Amino acid sequence: DEHLNLTIGRSQMNLGPGSFSQLLISDQPDFLDYLSLRAAWDPFVYNAQFISLDPALLPGQIDGPDAVRSFFLHRFEISVLDNRVNLGVTEGLMTGGVQPELKDFNPITIFHNFMNWDHASSILSLEATINPWRYTRLYGQYVFTRVPVDYEQKVYNETENPFGRGYLAGIDAKIPLGPGHLGVLAEFYYTDPFLYLRETPYVSYAWHRRVLSNVLGSGAVATVSKPLGYAYGTDAYNVFGRVEYNVTDRLGGGISANWAALGENTIDGTFRKGNAAVQLATPSGTPEYRLELALDAGWQPFEWLRLEGGLAWMYRQNARHVAGAVVMDLQPNLGVEFNIGRNVRGMQKRTKESSCHASKVVAGCDFGDG
Repeated sequence: DEHLNLTIGRSQMNLGPGSFSQLLISDQPDFLDYLSLRAAWDPFVYNAQFISLDPALLPGQIDGPDAVRSFFLHRFEISVLDNRVNLGVTEGLMTGGVQPELKDFNPITIFHNFMNWDHASSILSLEATINPWRYTRLYGQYVFTRVPVDYEQKVYNETENPFGRGYLAGIDAKIPLGPGHLGVLAEFYYTDPFLYLRETPYVSYAWHRRVLSNVLGSGAVATVSKPLGYAYGTDAYNVFGRVEYNVTDRLGGGISANWAALGENTIDGTFRKGNAAVQLATPSGTPEYRLELALDAGWQPFEWLRLEGGLAWMYRQNARHVAGAVVMDLQPNLGVEFNIGRNVRGMQKRTKESSCHASKVVAGCDFGDG
């Protein structure tokens, strides 16, 4: 339908602005099981998602009697000034240890008003995208899971609660040049040490998945953990840039660079209160610094065939937060894609969004200690 769309399935998902990653939901999880509703009447767009999450916890995390995790989101967007300015507000509710209730599916409710903080936490995102020039796009985002306001600090003595905030700012330009177009992208991301972390792992913003592991023994089960949002999780910031030139949709290439600082607090960390937690700054502890460079090219000689290649280099200082430890790695990347009976552009998009594509130098790729 032109105005209404309902989708149920399992796939990766991107929600929010950003090319390197997204602060709300990114393609870091292997998949998400979801029910999605979209309603659009120009200039308004409304999106709602219900995401069912695996309640498995990591070793050492306290399990609960009713292991259930659900993530509810609703998003309101409006385009103004002849679609040159797009504004968006997204509110999310993470529930754990309780079954979903009918009120959670209300499309116009305010999740924060439920006040069921024993089994839930909320996240809020404010976004803006501006098209000041025909070929240029500016965008920014502010996300938070905890912001102690003056009233809370005075009335509830919440002075020992740390902030949980994240920021994104970016510029994207695609300029006609010669027979093709030149693309330039620059982005900055920042997350507080306690963004995404709440009082229990059930209501924190990490994605878990149980998998069989022969490494741990025959029939053993391991739990994989990844951020739901920003690729580096919490307690990190990075600057990402890319320059590319595409002659056509079938021929192009580019170079990417990424510099990141990762603190010791991770998406699997523990939320803490107190003056020490309030004073903690990104990146905390012994930061790991990363410099990543990548070259890539792609050519599609036929509708059904695409060839890709790339070279990625990575430098890590204080690797794994060990002072003075240095790791370097160089990896080539070659790919052949056959496409039979599918839309070529759709296949290209999914390939570009894959978590370890060389052109993005994605944070989730572990280049090892070699």
